[in-house]
Amino acid sequence: KDLDDPINKAFWDNPTTRAQIDNTLRPEDIHLADYAAIHYVGGHGTMWDFPDNEALVPIAAALSAPSATAPLGWSTSA
Repeated sequence: KDLDDPINKAFWDNPTTRAQIDNTLRPEDIHLADYAAIHYVGGHGTMWDFPDNEALVPIAAALSAPSATAPLGWSTSA
C-alpha cells in the first residue's frame, strides 16, 4: 500500500472501504442470485490464478450461461 498517494490514503482511511476489504467474501460465500455479472480486474491473478481456481470456475460459468442477465466481457484497468 502506498499511503503517500492521496487517493490510496483516502481509500485506506475510509471506514466503509476498509470494512469491505477486511470482509471480502470467499467464493464459497457468494450467493449467485445476488449478482448479475462478475468483473475480473486484469493482472497476475486474472491471467494465471483464476482460470484454474476450482471455486471461481462455477461462478463464472453460471454468470456467463445463456440465462445470465448480463454478458461477460474483457476490461482493462488504467
